[in-house]
Amino acid sequence: MSGKIKGFTTTKTDRQGQSGEFVRVEFDKTVPAGPANTGVALEVDDSNVGLMRRAESWNSPQNEISNDVPPEVGGKSALLLKGSKGEANYNFAPAMQGLLDNSGIWNVRFWAKSPSASPELKINIGEAGTETPVAITPEWQKYEVQIEVTNPPKTPAGFVTFRFVAANADILLDNVQIEKGTSTNPTTQNDNFVKNLKSLRPGTLRNLQMGGQTMESYLQRDAIDRTAFLSMISAKPGPRVAPVFLPDFGLPELLELCLEVGANPWINLPGVLTPEEVTLFLEFMGAPADVGGGKLRAAQGREKPWTESFDTIFIEYGNEAWNGSLPYNSGGFNGADYWEGITQQIKTSPFTSSKYRIESGAHSVNWGSLTRLMRNHPSADGFAIAPYWLPAMKGFPEDFFPQLEDDKFMMRFRAANVHRTIMDPAGYVNIHARTTKAAGKETSVYEVNNTGLEGTKALTDDRREYMMQGWGPALVNANGLLLMQTLGIRAQNFFTLGATTHKAVAVIAMENMVTRPIGEAIQLANELILPNMLQTSMVGEVPKLDIETRFETGKRGGEIMHYTDTTLVNAYAYKDGGKRSLILTNLDPEQNVEVVLELPAPAKGSVRKLVLTGEIAASTPDLATTQGVTIEESTETGLETGSKVTLPPASMVGFAWEE
Repeated sequence: MSGKIKGFTTTKTDRQGQSGEFVRVEFDKTVPAGPANTGVALEVDDSNVGLMRRAESWNSPQNEISNDVPPEVGGKSALLLKGSKGEANYNFAPAMQGLLDNSGIWNVRFWAKSPSASPELKINIGEAGTETPVAITPEWQKYEVQIEVTNPPKTPAGFVTFRFVAANADILLDNVQIEKGTSTNPTTQNDNFVKNLKSLRPGTLRNLQMGGQTMESYLQRDAIDRTAFLSMISAKPGPRVAPVFLPDFGLPELLELCLEVGANPWINLPGVLTPEEVTLFLEFMGAPADVGGGKLRAAQGREKPWTESFDTIFIEYGNEAWNGSLPYNSGGFNGADYWEGITQQIKTSPFTSSKYRIESGAHSVNWGSLTRLMRNHPSADGFAIAPYWLPAMKGFPEDFFPQLEDDKFMMRFRAANVHRTIMDPAGYVNIHARTTKAAGKETSVYEVNNTGLEGTKALTDDRREYMMQGWGPALVNANGLLLMQTLGIRAQNFFTLGATTHKAVAVIAMENMVTRPIGEAIQLANELILPNMLQTSMVGEVPKLDIETRFETGKRGGEIMHYTDTTLVNAYAYKDGGKRSLILTNLDPEQNVEVVLELPAPAKGSVRKLVLTGEIAASTPDLATTQGVTIEESTETGLETGSKVTLPPASMVGFAWEE
């Protein structure tokens, strides 16, 4: 349903036992009530108003939004630096800096003009380099300057910021573009980043997107053509001064990057869509170059439909539409018939594709929400979750945390929790996998979420970083990804490619490919995983973890349990025609384990062997080097039944051969 908002009023009422004033939205038509607890999603298009950051260190309080824009580039609004009322500045921090060596030449392009006499704009990068002055003309003009960063900040959060400063003059600013160096690859991304991503060999790439973005904006290849948007609840008319969102990737950029590195795209569509926007998306992806959105694709230099370039194209609506917490409560809408209606439109379109796989975003901890989604969205192909396999330790007693200072205990604690979440019948992931399989669907993973940090305040930042990034926990995480494959969970997105704090799990950290320990493990696994997974079995005395510790059980503070089911040695086998591969993991932080193989047929010719080992204390807190984690590659012959393999402590060993 679409319509107009007539206005906003306030009303006094009681809500959740508290009395207060609440905003009431008045529509121009009657909106029928939906099922309980679904709510109503509102999307307001006021792109003529303009957006800018809050008045803080990023933005001087006197700055304004202007509708005076360069006629050559169009748009709706420009930034007015009000230097006539005191020094005015606005800061820009280019995205994806955590993946770069930020030293070197940066290209800065922008449009500007000033009605003031002898105006001068200064671009300041702080201690990272020298200040650059730019004389501004009275009429709109495009400026291009090169700025050298000679001393980039060394701290993980130390991004280079470009501060545009106007002193004693008003300066209009628009279409600011800042990028490092030049690239020769066919994508919009840095050459080294693309090279490093190819070595990681990801199966899918997902770019998280919240609600608020329009489809027309999302389909723009150039970031300067995309519209900033506000993804949060707001009932105040007029200029928006708030956190502003502009996706790092438009859909064309994501598709180009996936094509270049050999990955399938996981398309995170805007969280609120109209039927017209769905049609535009389908035309852009699959229509001829002279039809609707196909014309836009062709104008970007690609006449061939994108649907012809990938094996599978995953489609997800918004991000965590179930999540009522800020800012995720604007991540999308999953009302009773809304997602099903979009999916039916996609599957019945003349431009649909058998390669589309519709993913319905579910909540792993609340499997009741999965049942509701499966009922309301029966045409979905998969139901995607984030496995919460680091327990939420909020409420854990203070005397629990000193144990986590011990690397070996930390690894065992993580191993037990991950195994229980995935393999125990009461585990969140296990329940989801069984439920979807019974309905003829699949469980997928949209991200691997390591929650629980709010409960670890007793630990230092370095220790929390280790909990996310150290080799012991990293090996446990990688083994968890492989364990989920045994449940039929094939499509798995790990998390962000690059991150600089313990709040998110990163794979690579900088332009020169500082690979986190988890990145090394994922790279080895991706080297060996083949399309068909085979069942493996282990006989004899299989090492298991015997641990008594505190587990999250739904009760605040968790419960102490004696858990003995975690298998410390695991085997994962794959085939593709005559190709075979085998991955073995040893989660014991102290003991070598000898494994005797039993194979259906001996290997023909040479066998490729990869061994990933590391000190369990290895981590990359300063993002400077990959400390103590190595992959050793060798060639062997004679792999057959009876072959013995020694697994070092905390290791992953892989083989690839022809049968």
